[in-house]
Amino acid sequence: MKKLLIILIPFILASCGDDTRSRKVSSSSNTASPLTNTQCSQAYDPVCGQPPMPLCPPGIFCAMVMPAPVVYDNQCLMEKAGAAFIKKGACQ
Repeated sequence: MKKLLIILIPFILASCGDDTRSRKVSSSSNTASPLTNTQCSQAYDPVCGQPPMPLCPPGIFCAMVMPAPVVYDNQCLMEKAGAAFIKKGACQ
C-alpha cells in the first residue's frame, strides 16, 4: 500500500499542476484586470471578497492554494485588489 501511494503521489501532484495552469489561463482571459488607477472613497461599507490566485512564474511548479476570503473596507477597494465579490459584510 505504501509503495502504491509513493508511486501515485507524484502523478497526482503533476496532474494538479496542469489543471491550475489551464485554469489560470482561462480565468485571466475571462475576467477584467484590477482597477489599478481608480480612486476609491474611504467610506466604510465592508464586503467579503475572494482574492485572486497567486501567479507562479512560467516553468516553475508551485502549489496553487486558494487564498482565504478577505474583508475589504468597500467594494471599490475589493475591485481594485482584483478580488471577486462574495457577499456584503464580514466573511464568516
